[in-house]
Amino acid sequence: MSRNLLIYASGWEESLGKAILKIRIEDEEDQKVLKKISHVIDAKDMIEAEYEAFIHSLFNAYILHAERVRFISNNKEFVDQLNKRVKGSGSLRPMKEQSKKLIKGFKEVRIEFLEPVKEMAMAS
Repeated sequence: MSRNLLIYASGWEESLGKAILKIRIEDEEDQKVLKKISHVIDAKDMIEAEYEAFIHSLFNAYILHAERVRFISNNKEFVDQLNKRVKGSGSLRPMKEQSKKLIKGFKEVRIEFLEPVKEMAMAS
């Protein structure tokens, strides 16, 4: 049985040196939530936190026997780095290399940007 997963993930800086990972993994066909992950990690900045969220997501997708992964992030800079549109800093190279190795374990991994929804002002 083939499994296509849809993963929404975010890693944001909570305070200097700490970040929160939030990951939601769904079966793409029936949109059933398979796993939710939320925890605090050590990270020097937002991009490092995003890489951690991506790596955690792919590890979990592998455990769930996914063949294809559609990964959605709300960080455009991170998505552009993974899609090879821009180069990241040298300090992130090991994380980028680990990400590339993990991607090879799937038939397909698509990495997409989804702009965060802004709250609309209520008319009074």
